[in-house]
Amino acid sequence: MPVIFSFDAPWQQRFLKQNHCDVLPHGLLMFRPGEYPGIIIEEPYPDWSEWEQLTFRVSSAVPRPVSIVVRIDDIHHNNEYSDRFNRAFTIKPGDNAISIPVADIGAAPKTRKFDLVVLSTNSGPPVMPNVGPPQ
Repeated sequence: MPVIFSFDAPWQQRFLKQNHCDVLPHGLLMFRPGEYPGIIIEEPYPDWSEWEQLTFRVSSAVPRPVSIVVRIDDIHHNNEYSDRFNRAFTIKPGDNAISIPVADIGAAPKTRKFDLVVLSTNSGPPVMPNVGPPQ
């Protein structure tokens, strides 16, 4: 299974962009106030067509549930909300496993089929926390 990004691999840091977010050792993310705080992983593993799940773990030290949004674009993305994959997740205190069926990603755009072979190398903020109550 391909690894999209590892916070422990120093050479991969050049593929990580931050937006109102500091990345500390071992992938600890500290979000600051601002529009769309989060991280952007550029040049992800480009072909997801043979995979069934996107799986990752999120650990939260916040003592209450928080929300994050995962955003995934393909190469044909027109920057409209309805033309990409977006999904909100409630993150509870402690360790959380997130699994997204790749078929759901492929079915995300409202007016076309998502290109699972050529993901965008410049997607918008894929992880955006909302430290208010989960919706």
